[in-house]
Amino acid sequence: MLKIFPYLLLLGICKGQAQSYFPTETTWEKNSWQASKICEEDWDMLNLFLEKEQTKGFILLENGKITIEKYYGSFTQDSIWYWASAGKTLTALLIGIAQEEGKLNINDKTNTYLGSWTSMTSAQEDQITIKHQLNMTTGLDFQGDLDCTLPSCLKYRANPGSQWYYHNAPYTLLDEVLLSATNKNASDYFREKIGSKIGMSGTYIKIGYNNVFFSKVRDMARFGNLLLNQGTWNTTKILGDTDFFTEMISESTPLNPSYGYLTWLNYTPSARVPGLTQLFPFYISSNSPKDLYAAIGRDGQICAVIPSRNIVMIRMGLNPNTSLVPYALLDSISRFIFRNSCNKAQMSFIEDKDFDWSIVGDQIEIHPKNIQNIQVELYDMLGKLIGRSNQSASPFAIEKPKNSGMYHIVIRNEQEILHKKINISD
Repeated sequence: MLKIFPYLLLLGICKGQAQSYFPTETTWEKNSWQASKICEEDWDMLNLFLEKEQTKGFILLENGKITIEKYYGSFTQDSIWYWASAGKTLTALLIGIAQEEGKLNINDKTNTYLGSWTSMTSAQEDQITIKHQLNMTTGLDFQGDLDCTLPSCLKYRANPGSQWYYHNAPYTLLDEVLLSATNKNASDYFREKIGSKIGMSGTYIKIGYNNVFFSKVRDMARFGNLLLNQGTWNTTKILGDTDFFTEMISESTPLNPSYGYLTWLNYTPSARVPGLTQLFPFYISSNSPKDLYAAIGRDGQICAVIPSRNIVMIRMGLNPNTSLVPYALLDSISRFIFRNSCNKAQMSFIEDKDFDWSIVGDQIEIHPKNIQNIQVELYDMLGKLIGRSNQSASPFAIEKPKNSGMYHIVIRNEQEILHKKINISD
């Protein structure tokens, strides 16, 4: 059964909050620092951190108004950037709108709209629904190219609903489901149902197998404001199906309590991460309020919504951490935003949280940076634990696997997790 208590909680919180502001197409009001709940003295440190982390643009909204807006280098308010996997939440909302219009039902079989779309048997394929695509539980094999949408790449591994894995291909094929159901491609359907109604521009661009959404930073902020207001823009209901919105931002499967419909959740200290099969005991952002939910993508594309604070936080740019979902970057930014008191002496600059590794003889040596009380582990690509370091200080050593190939180094403590995919050759 879905856990909807976080959503019910935020409904109760929102009743006592200030009414949200909705910008026009040309005007966006700003908050004064006096009206803000953010510590003004923290902004200098946050600004330095964002610049160091290769940020292109950053916006913080409170009650819909802009408290912080900053662009770096040659990037401007009119520059276009990619959303990467943060675009997944936008696609989820489009699916919800199509369902509300009666164009599809998320419990429908995917092959109702795509025909035969995998290399599985008809009986196996018949078990996969749109909902399985929305919550990453299709059961498709996750070895090989996870972006490949060709039937030859889509093979059976487990029954749908029995396995959670961050698999890009079945998500990407939701665009084809939309096309079949609505007779409109994802870009046209977005413009008609969302963009034209909230003043949001942007488009999907085909890159390899993937459909990647591109927009300005303010466009992502408009989308965040739409999410904050539960699918309503001023008096216009963009998504009137409150049940679907509830499901989208609630635990959609016990296999990953921190995942809704293509949306990350901060409600519970239990999460699976892209590239791994283990369930880890951590919040995706320990420094953020627990009601945060977010669209997050590679290189630190972040659209985070915090209903209890009426805050939307947008970050676009690059990131030295190669994680598909950079929780550590979100958490580092949140350290500056969500403090209980404005005392500059309490805040120090956050250094890089990353790690280097090297092969030394028959061992892998791992050198973490600025992260304490950790466990260091090595997994193969099927999620099997290969080795664990028993050292208490850097460098951490794990015996080199006998077989060459791709592996995952995982560094974690109670608050966060970092991991890298590595190639070990003979």
